[in-house]
Amino acid sequence: MSPSTGASARRAGHTFERDVARYLGVPTTRSQRPGIHDDAGDLVIAGWCIELKNYGSPSRGQIAVWHQIAAEKAAVAGLDNVAVITKARNRPLALSHVYLPVTTFSRLVLGYPAHDTAIVDIDLAMFRSYLIHRGVLS
Repeated sequence: MSPSTGASARRAGHTFERDVARYLGVPTTRSQRPGIHDDAGDLVIAGWCIELKNYGSPSRGQIAVWHQIAAEKAAVAGLDNVAVITKARNRPLALSHVYLPVTTFSRLVLGYPAHDTAIVDIDLAMFRSYLIHRGVLS
């Protein structure tokens, strides 16, 4: 990978993070200072650690790794919920993929956790609606 490709990919990733944060109406936790890394996820919203990936069509393995990273960051930051959001190629931002553990999705939608280890894929617009309904976003 050439340096320009890497820099271009980072810029695209940062732009995606800012776009999602703006869509949800929250600030991004990404530091804009070179060399400074945050311990929290890309977005932290009232108990949520959210990792954002500007990556189309990730494999289940990649999603699992990103969830593990988000869970580790959430544990360090004392957050209860994790999600991974990936960009849907050639689709509106609202149709980006939000990957949640079934237990988290069940608690968000039904109000109580299910006991399952699977991951659910919903779109960003639905995720935003659930967060508003639960009073996490306004």
